[in-house]
Amino acid sequence: MQQDLQKIVDFSNYWLSKADSGRLPAFRDLLPEEFFRALPNLVVWQVIDGGRDFRCRLCGEDLNRNYGWNPKGRLLSDIVADNPSVAVFGDNFRLCLSQGRPITVFDRFQGHLHTPKRTLGVIAPLAGGGGAISDLICCSVYLRNGDHEEANRQLSALFPRVENKG
Repeated sequence: MQQDLQKIVDFSNYWLSKADSGRLPAFRDLLPEEFFRALPNLVVWQVIDGGRDFRCRLCGEDLNRNYGWNPKGRLLSDIVADNPSVAVFGDNFRLCLSQGRPITVFDRFQGHLHTPKRTLGVIAPLAGGGGAISDLICCSVYLRNGDHEEANRQLSALFPRVENKG
């Protein structure tokens, strides 16, 4: 778990380094070669109509494997229609949008084939044209029993924490 947690911490610190003088970084400001270790744990969601919905732009290998399929190109509302337990993702995304800053999240939901899942991660906003938030980038890991308490302590020191028990 420590290695997985380090991916989130490293990505969070990278995002903070790109947030010059309180300005949100844009998607184009992020260089994959600078945070390549976290790529399998990243998902980018395009903000639709100010947060009415979200479209998955890309999803890393580790997340695809745990989802059981690749959500790239799908709307969150369509994913929620198939699996209502992931509605917590939209709640988290809207909270990040409203606060305009990264948040730490601990989520419980039903995965592929109704398998119980627990994730810990960070959701961070990305600016588009004119400085409005255009995308959300998430770095998360799937947790095993007993993993989350120490991880929560470390990540909550970086960003405020949100816990959903969907």
